[in-house]
Amino acid sequence: SGIVGRLQPLKYGDKIHDVQVGSAIATIDRELPSWTPIVSVLTAVLCGLFLLYCLQKVPVPSRNPQKVYLQQQFTELTNSEYNPGVLLDFEDTATGKIYNVCVNWRPLGLRHTLEAPIVVTGFTANSYARVSRII
Repeated sequence: SGIVGRLQPLKYGDKIHDVQVGSAIATIDRELPSWTPIVSVLTAVLCGLFLLYCLQKVPVPSRNPQKVYLQQQFTELTNSEYNPGVLLDFEDTATGKIYNVCVNWRPLGLRHTLEAPIVVTGFTANSYARVSRII
């Protein structure tokens, strides 16, 4: 389908070869389909998104061997069944001595002040800290 364009100046009764200029009597000009602009816009958007995807920064792995080793160690510890717990330091204010304690369960069941430095003021019922004699 389309629109007839570039007609030769033919009239009823004329001989074609006397009037015709060129090899075509008429041409059919095709219109673009109505969905062509939509496809063009979608193609441009997809090309832009692909370009952004290609240009995004990819994280570069660390070249520091110590850092890589520590990351591997941490991954192995977190993925294994071994749970080292959390290391906490408590200072006895009376003697000034610091106690290092490894805690494997939570909640500890400590009552404490809500400001730094945290001072333990007591225990809750069924306190893990009291039963395991952490403090």
